[in-house]
Amino acid sequence: FWVLWGTLLFAATRTTSPLARRLLTLAAVLATLQLAAEVLVLGRWVNYSSILSLGTQVLFIVAVGVVVLACFVDRWGRRNSSDLQASWNATFAAAFVSLCIVMGTSIAAGRSLLLADVVIGAHYYSWFPENWKAGYVGEQMEPPILPAIGQYRSDDPAVFPQHLAWARSSGINLIIFDWWPDRVAVKRRILDNVHRTDGAWHGMRFAIHYETLDLKTPEKEPRPGEPANMLVLDEGRAQRMAKHWEHIARTYMDDPAYFRVDGRPVLFLYATRHVLGDVRRYVAEAREHVLQTTGQRLFLVGDEVYFNVPTLAPDGTPILLPEQQPDWSRLSAFDAITGYNPFDSSRKEHAGSAGRARFLADVAALYDRYRRVAHAAGQMFIPTVLPGYNDRGVRLATDHFVVPRQGPSPGESFFEEALRQWALPFLDEQHPMLAVTSWNEWNEGTQIEPTRPSPETNRDRSESGDRFSAGEILSGYGCRNLVVLRRFFASPGAAAGTRGADECLAELLGSGVPGVP
Repeated sequence: FWVLWGTLLFAATRTTSPLARRLLTLAAVLATLQLAAEVLVLGRWVNYSSILSLGTQVLFIVAVGVVVLACFVDRWGRRNSSDLQASWNATFAAAFVSLCIVMGTSIAAGRSLLLADVVIGAHYYSWFPENWKAGYVGEQMEPPILPAIGQYRSDDPAVFPQHLAWARSSGINLIIFDWWPDRVAVKRRILDNVHRTDGAWHGMRFAIHYETLDLKTPEKEPRPGEPANMLVLDEGRAQRMAKHWEHIARTYMDDPAYFRVDGRPVLFLYATRHVLGDVRRYVAEAREHVLQTTGQRLFLVGDEVYFNVPTLAPDGTPILLPEQQPDWSRLSAFDAITGYNPFDSSRKEHAGSAGRARFLADVAALYDRYRRVAHAAGQMFIPTVLPGYNDRGVRLATDHFVVPRQGPSPGESFFEEALRQWALPFLDEQHPMLAVTSWNEWNEGTQIEPTRPSPETNRDRSESGDRFSAGEILSGYGCRNLVVLRRFFASPGAAAGTRGADECLAELLGSGVPGVP
């Protein structure tokens, strides 16, 4: 852009045609604006996925078009000044057509290149069969909504390879394993699945999602004044955390398939917004411990994006900060920030079909705020999407509201709207990435893994007939969510050839997956 800018100014001083000089000067101004926009992008003040990126592309293309136009005008004007108007008309028409072609192909190609490079991560749970017993809303529906391969075991050798194949077909290229320090069976299954698929990743990656609040599990008694959903870090807990991270680094991070950003292994940290105390210090010490013991320089992703986040008051009491205000000290401990799930049960205005549009808009505003926060802190921002939310199968007594997967009109998909409003506008310009909550968190109703097809229904097995569904429509969606992802992020040719959900299900299950009739 510096070369373009200098060339335009030089040409403007050399041309003999006043009209060409004015056009070249205009082009130089446009190029200057484009150059300024590029500097803003490099400085992380604006995002290429925002509307400004389209504007800057248009400015650049217009600048180039004006240069071409000026050259024609200058040449033809000098050759035949008496026919300047005719030359102008012919040149303008040719330049306008060329500009439209170049602009259209450039913007389409730029969008395809951007989306082709997106990392799509899916949160993956290895806690089955035990968590089937905890309950999920699908089994309560009439007819029931069940996994395509039935209520599987996470240690079944046939299950994870099938999940991996499904995920790959949708464009998911990162599996984020949920890792609990004190759930031995879960840790064993993760390790087994990583090893048994050593040759089957085919360009996909995996990472670990560390369950931070599980640091409280070994403690026999709750601490006075510490809320159940919060964790105050101290020396003892921080040392355990550092040991856990060291174990994760030694066990997983040397694997060629482990996910890295700028060469550093990525560790996702759950619910860091609920971790209080001198978080920055303890996280820095844990980082250094891992570096000294394993040689791994961690890239940490904090779970900080939420409407109201807690912090400690001067007297040590947990308090909530004002809406969209981060805890800057805690946030600075991380290299990137995300939000596992923006669902907030206290915000009744987000409930049900009536609250759908408000929920989408409020989370988009939240992401816009935290993307700017991340850029100000020199961090990466990772938006999260979900297909809906219904935890009434596992937490019926809490009476949480439902975020329905389907809208009131046929074909309306919350997942598709979340991708459009939460993901695409907020992708990081240097490392575009989004997270899907989740692949298979059935207990909270956020799963996107394929189901057995079943008709739409809002009736369940409760006495009232809608205690679990809250009157909202559910269905066995097959692999509709995988198709939606593939349509959003495949290349234009692949997207045009995408088959429908029923054909997709037949294709994916046609090889005889265990448990499918």
